[in-house]
Amino acid sequence: MARGMIGKRRLAAALAVLCAGLGASAASAEAFVTITAVNADHAWTSDPATIAGRVTGPDGQPLAAAALTVEARGYPYTAAFAVVGTVTTDADGRFTYSATPVKNLQVRIRDTTGAISKVVSLRVFQFSLEGKLKPLSDGRQRVTELTSVPAGYRIARAYLYFCKPKAKRCDYMARGRAHISGQQMTTRATFTPPYRYRLKHYTVVFRYVPRPGWGDSNALERRRPKLSIAAE
Repeated sequence: MARGMIGKRRLAAALAVLCAGLGASAASAEAFVTITAVNADHAWTSDPATIAGRVTGPDGQPLAAAALTVEARGYPYTAAFAVVGTVTTDADGRFTYSATPVKNLQVRIRDTTGAISKVVSLRVFQFSLEGKLKPLSDGRQRVTELTSVPAGYRIARAYLYFCKPKAKRCDYMARGRAHISGQQMTTRATFTPPYRYRLKHYTVVFRYVPRPGWGDSNALERRRPKLSIAAE
């Protein structure tokens, strides 16, 4: 029985808050608004990604029933923003907008005065479903991981990293081979764990580097792996 364990990379949405101050004119008090939007790194599942925010007036009080327009554009972000939806704030000035993107997006909010929030970036990542290790000869191990991906997803590189027990960083071990069929990706790699750790509890993880337009596609990593990554 293999003593190693593959870490399921369930990429939970990482949230960052962006505050966007909007300009105003003396003729319209409604132009004095602040929109706070949530930026999510979206792990691809059947669930939509949600952008939430709040609209307040110059006195800091919420603006209820404010009509807002949601505008977006996809990678490579050269096209003009297009209207993708509308939302209305509740009694506390809050709003939410949900969508299921299949590629990285830039989103912004516009109010009725024409004032525009800062751009919110939403990146779409793969979602790991299942991983396993299979012992081979001479102490080698074969790693297999099944991953859910959006339609059209393209992978550039898949790198396998070895994480020692309680280590803060994981070391590069091997290059994986990924195959996509429909919206499921299967990735495999073969490696030999360091001798002293063969009978210990360790973790191996895949780091996926997609082609531009999905997730965190890094041009340098598309050519060669990092020597180590932070342990999750």
